[in-house]
Order: sequence, then C-alpha cells, then structure tokens
Amino acid sequence: MHTPATDASILAIATANAMLGAMAPDTLKRLLLRATSVELAPDEVLIRQGDLSDCAYLIVEGEVTVVVNTSNGEVLVANLPTGVLVGEIGVFADLPRNATVRARTAVRALRFGRDDLRAAGDSEPALLRSVISRLGGPDQPLQLGDRALHHRRRRARARQFQCCHPRRAAPARP
Repeated sequence: MHTPATDASILAIATANAMLGAMAPDTLKRLLLRATSVELAPDEVLIRQGDLSDCAYLIVEGEVTVVVNTSNGEVLVANLPTGVLVGEIGVFADLPRNATVRARTAVRALRFGRDDLRAAGDSEPALLRSVISRLGGPDQPLQLGDRALHHRRRRARARQFQCCHPRRAAPARP
C-alpha cells in the first residue's frame, strides 16, 4: 500500500519544497504519514479567506489560484503550481486565512493538521525559520499580491479624488 511517505513522487515533491525540504528526512516522513489526501475539481475552494487556520496543504497535483476578497471585489494574487505549500503561515502565526485558494485545475493535495505541522516545527527549527523568512521575502506570493493590491487601491483612491476634486487648469503663462 502506498502512503504519502512511501510514494516516491510525493516524497520528491515534498523534499523539493523549500520549507518541507529543510526538514530532516525522518521528520518529513512522519509528517507525510499523518497527512490526509484531498481531491478537488476545478473551481472548488481549498482555503477560504477569513476561516480559521487549522491546517496547511501541499499541492501534489494540479494548480491553484490565490485570490483576496476586497471591498472592490476579488483580486487575483497568484496562480500556484504543483509543489507549493499553502496555509502554513496562518497555522504557525495563529491567524485567520488571509486569502482564498481555489483549484484552477483538478487538484490533489496533502492536508497537514495544525498539531502535526506545529510538532514538526518544534522538532525542526529549519522549518520555522523557513516560514518566518517567507513573511517578508520578495518571493512570497501573498506579499507580492498585497503590494499589487496596495497599488490598485492607491490608484482607485486617486481616481476617486479626481472625480470629486477636479484639477484646476494651470494659469496661462505670458
């Protein structure tokens, strides 16, 4: 019987992930043994913005879309491929979900429960350092999305201000 810990392709995906790959092989295998498999059809929601962060997911097949719901509607943050870990920051920081993750294609993911992921973090400081480094790193998809969202909001406020406060024509120069 194949389990995530003994399936060579899943083990390869997990070790290729920057965060999970930083863990000792035995710790990673223990974490994979406790994981549960989740399958989603296209457009199904894996993580919903605002929900409690009770787990993280490793995408082992397919692609997901990350969106943020704003007062101006849904904003696309990123399209993420196989091999990414999503939801881990909320688990370790004890924060609600800050985005919605939806299946872009048919997706198979491994679900790591909060207690299992935190136990792995307790025994593997490299995992915690990796999560912390993502909080401010330039390759963090949500950070890039937040920056894009910030600029969109700024432009929208500027347009709104211009509608309410039209510019006065500059006086003609002699």
